[in-house]
Amino acid sequence: MQVSNSGTALVCGGSGLWGKKLCLSLMRKGYKVIALSRNPPHELIEWAEAQRMNFEHVNFDLLNPDWQIIEKLTEIEVYFHSASIFDEDLEKMFKVNVLSSIKLMQLILEKMHKQKKGRLGVLLGQNGRVGLANLGNFSATQAALWTWSEAKYRELKANKELDLSLTMIFPNRAPSKLQANLAEALQKKVKVKVPKNADELVEATLKSKKSAGRKPILAAINTLLT
Repeated sequence: MQVSNSGTALVCGGSGLWGKKLCLSLMRKGYKVIALSRNPPHELIEWAEAQRMNFEHVNFDLLNPDWQIIEKLTEIEVYFHSASIFDEDLEKMFKVNVLSSIKLMQLILEKMHKQKKGRLGVLLGQNGRVGLANLGNFSATQAALWTWSEAKYRELKANKELDLSLTMIFPNRAPSKLQANLAEALQKKVKVKVPKNADELVEATLKSKKSAGRKPILAAINTLLT
């Protein structure tokens, strides 16, 4: 495998549409990338092997997380959270989208605190600030994670002794499995566009920007109108 020049990056939700693109962008920047997901991203694994990139998939389920897997990880320079589910069971959604997600990021932050440096990028649902018919429960989970991310962003920014930051990412609607489930619940067509890559989102996170992707307020208004 190719030796990493930039350290290790961890992507939760590495088998999803955005997760895979984040992994690709990070590998091209020279990072060793570890993808966490329930299902292996087979095409990404094959590509990484063919290109001699430093890539690893680790089975991890936010519904039934094995926290020892995270505790064993060391020297995580960059973390992207790109995992979320849409389900009829509100308790299940809160466990995956909020409780387990926040605990995972807290564990990663503890490691970064010891390193005194690190970058977090959190992908958030654009409808986290508005209530749409048939999406109230899902929106509630997104609002909770969005608010937590805003608070954590301010906490990290205020700590001048550590080189830590959190970037809130609002990706464009893309033809992912999650987006398909949301569109079905809304029972209307939504505009989606296949993203070429996630380079812009990665760059913004590495540069410690507060947010990346769509503008939060504009995204919320667009969600109501379309």
